[in-house]
Amino acid sequence: MRRLADSCQAPVRRHRRAEVMLISGCRRGNEDALDAFVYRIADLAWREALSASGDEVAARRSAIEGLRAALSLLRGWRTPSLSVLERRVAAAAGQRQGRRWARETRVEVAAPVDLVDDLRRVARESIPELRQAAQQRFFWRLQGYAVVTAVVMGLVMVLVGYGTVRQWQAVPPSLVEGLQFRVRHAALSAALRDLSWDLPEAEGTNRRLAAALEDAALVLDEIGNLAPDDDPQKLRYLAFRISRRDLPALLVEAASIQGLETTVVMDTALALEEVSNWFAER
Repeated sequence: MRRLADSCQAPVRRHRRAEVMLISGCRRGNEDALDAFVYRIADLAWREALSASGDEVAARRSAIEGLRAALSLLRGWRTPSLSVLERRVAAAAGQRQGRRWARETRVEVAAPVDLVDDLRRVARESIPELRQAAQQRFFWRLQGYAVVTAVVMGLVMVLVGYGTVRQWQAVPPSLVEGLQFRVRHAALSAALRDLSWDLPEAEGTNRRLAAALEDAALVLDEIGNLAPDDDPQKLRYLAFRISRRDLPALLVEAASIQGLETTVVMDTALALEEVSNWFAER
């Protein structure tokens, strides 16, 4: 039963797809699509115009007016359906806007060949206006997408900035000032550089630890030179560098070397650990 239902619905889906392609082509000003649309509504426009006036000359003018009414709908923002366009043609050609149009109650009347040619000519004359309207719709849609994208990006930046400020505010400034005082008062960076130079096998087996001492000294210099109004991102970047190289662990390892001043190294490891814990990405 399901296969039977799908087979019955397939022609309907193809018919709707053909209608969508036809209307889309007409709205873009495609000549073949406009010709197909004229062939479809020519008999309808002629029948309604002839039944309304009874005069062939007046009916020709009314049929053309019916086509122009449909073309005005095609230039609009909303995409009309084929049935809506047919009703518009019938109403405009019959000059009875309030009358309900029912195709099944009408007798089919074929439009004259020369009238079809006139309708095709009118449709093709409207191609520049249709194409201009399509370009305007495309332009304003792009503008709408750009505005939406800008709003979304602005909200993202606000949220990111709010998170950064909130994280900065979560750490009392007095803690940062106290850390800076410890770094400057104990001259930790200078002491670390002296230790890196005095480290046994600094160019050999302990080369990695010597580099860690130098990096830690550089980080301490940057912490000590931070101004109160500096960007919090600087401390976050320092925390990232500390965590990426795992400097506290390397300093603890260096403190285990015999003959090395462990107090300076452990104080530095503690200070870097505090920065990493305060300002690391969460």
